[in-house]
Amino acid sequence: FYLTRTMRLRSCKLSLIGQQTLTESDESLIGTSAVGGICIGAAVGGKVVRYGRRRLLIIGAIIGIPGVALTLYLNMYALLSGRIMFGLSCGFMCVAGPLLVDVYVPPHIFSTCAPIFTIAGPFGSFVCLLGGLLLPPDDAPTKEFSDIKPGDIFSASNRDLSSFIGAH
Repeated sequence: FYLTRTMRLRSCKLSLIGQQTLTESDESLIGTSAVGGICIGAAVGGKVVRYGRRRLLIIGAIIGIPGVALTLYLNMYALLSGRIMFGLSCGFMCVAGPLLVDVYVPPHIFSTCAPIFTIAGPFGSFVCLLGGLLLPPDDAPTKEFSDIKPGDIFSASNRDLSSFIGAH
């Protein structure tokens, strides 16, 4: 869900000052803010991990959950802050995850389990980007959130998914 929100930013309206359409520089700033947070989180996580791997994971969750919650508020500053916070959380996880695998997995299967952590992140991102197919097209009429029924989501996802599979 987090990544798919950024796929349709061009048509998204933010309430920075009234209603404002995103410019290309706004889109690139939003897109790179999470990556910058990941870089900072990985660098800081290397120093913080000396206090404990589990503690670093917990700190990452404490930072990441409010970060995702902030991205749900459609304000430019909230969106940027939330993505940076979530990026910090992901950077911490990138440091603590492999170290936990190293400690808890027996040595004879470590070489099999170690790459799983590295593969799981990009695979999860790929699944989230595929989830973007469930979003309506940019030219679709907008609905208020209260007007959307659960059946609308499933009918739209089947239509979009079948057209995507048929097109490729």
